[in-house]
Amino acid sequence: MSKITGNLQSLSAAHLSAEEKLITGIRVNLKGTALDVGILSLGGAPAAIMGSETIEEGRQQAKDAGIPLCQQMALGLTNKRIIIWKRSAFTGKPKEIIGEIPLSNIKDVSFEAGTFGDKLIFNFTEDKVLELESVKVDNGKGFADNSRKLISNNLLKPF
Repeated sequence: MSKITGNLQSLSAAHLSAEEKLITGIRVNLKGTALDVGILSLGGAPAAIMGSETIEEGRQQAKDAGIPLCQQMALGLTNKRIIIWKRSAFTGKPKEIIGEIPLSNIKDVSFEAGTFGDKLIFNFTEDKVLELESVKVDNGKGFADNSRKLISNNLLKPF
């Protein structure tokens, strides 16, 4: 179990229903955050403009998906939903729940390895997309794989 999953398990205990279990956790940033930092270190003003456009796209995606705007987040995957935690700007530790995404609202989750940051891509049932950057030391691919399994299991269950 990763350190972030352990932290989220203890923080989530009071917020889970009796039939709900936290499976895994991951730290993420708003789209464009890692790219912005990497580009700024390489290229000055033109790079800063490109990075800020990417961050603005990330903000718009979050707004369109109904996700609270927060640059640093932690996601806790349960068998029913993804719980969204705001992370402290100073310590990076999860500190408060700011939202949730029911798994029934998600069509697919994919993972793409990247140079400055790995990407988690959420495709929602209402044709909205949310791209987040996963922290490299966390298992972004595992989070995406576990999410896909739970989503497909929920689709197979009768209503």
